[in-house]
Amino acid sequence: RRLELVSRCPGATDEIHASFDWDEFDNDARYLSDVSNRWESRPARELARHGTILRMSGLRAGWNERMFRRLCNRLLRLRPPFSEQADFRIHVESDEFPDYSGELRADFLDKAPYCAEAIFDGRQGIELRLGSGDWVRQPFAFPGGLECGPVRIRLHAFDLETESLARMGPRLDVRSWLREWSGISVYRDGFRVWPYGEPHDDWLRLDQRRVNNPTVKLSNNQIVGFVEITRDGNPELRDQTNREGLINNK
Repeated sequence: RRLELVSRCPGATDEIHASFDWDEFDNDARYLSDVSNRWESRPARELARHGTILRMSGLRAGWNERMFRRLCNRLLRLRPPFSEQADFRIHVESDEFPDYSGELRADFLDKAPYCAEAIFDGRQGIELRLGSGDWVRQPFAFPGGLECGPVRIRLHAFDLETESLARMGPRLDVRSWLREWSGISVYRDGFRVWPYGEPHDDWLRLDQRRVNNPTVKLSNNQIVGFVEITRDGNPELRDQTNREGLINNK
């Protein structure tokens, strides 16, 4: 029900302290502008250097292992697993669930039997690579003058047959992991854009394409994909006002 936030910028001697009461936001009779939150700038005392603390209290429900595992997966998906910015890491410390303690990693992706990468330069060229093979460049032009890019795409495809899953690890663990991760996620400047890639969010209609051609196409629950863009490189891809996805345009 409550959130306390402490944040300090690199080189700053002060830190920002803010508190939020989420129950105040649940009143349908009030506008967002009517809700006040307390904050202050104070001499740093909780953060020895730059960083952010999010301290949550007043939990609305008891936690079990499934909920904790889902939290770890969602935290891990905040960033693309192959990001070059190695200074952003997420560590979990848990007394109740010690098996999840340590740095969060997407180890299952290394076991995917099929991988593909593509880089579109935003003009008329695409570089492609299958697995660990060589990069191949080929021309590409959007029909109708569509402009987009640069864009980088990584796809990991999985065979859902029992024997194939067993080669990756315990079948129940692998299926549980795929349920949380399957789909195509979008990342802008290294952070995820919701709701793309959420469970059952088949925004590229992969399932429909598979129904039309099941021997060739892959379904949404077989793919773990990452689409990476930048704000500077894709200025026309703008957020909706409710932060639920991007505005549909050309």
